[in-house]
Amino acid sequence: MTYMSRNDPSMFIFALFSTILYLLGVVIITSLKNVPLNNRLEKSSSEDYDEVFLWYRNPWNFWHNIRTLFGFVSFLLLSIGLVF
Repeated sequence: MTYMSRNDPSMFIFALFSTILYLLGVVIITSLKNVPLNNRLEKSSSEDYDEVFLWYRNPWNFWHNIRTLFGFVSFLLLSIGLVF
């Protein structure tokens, strides 16, 4: 809608890259990496908490940081496209 109302090709490029980054970096990583880790955690018993936490924490935090970075860059691109 913004692209059509302003008729600005650069806005379309920023919105397109923002959308692609968000889909790849947030939606796909969440569904392929973080959700399976959460499912494995849910299936584990509470007696093994210390062992489970060791294998769960590092990969989950790694992928969560990647998602955060992609989400932030996506937001910046969309904001730049809207402002300039």
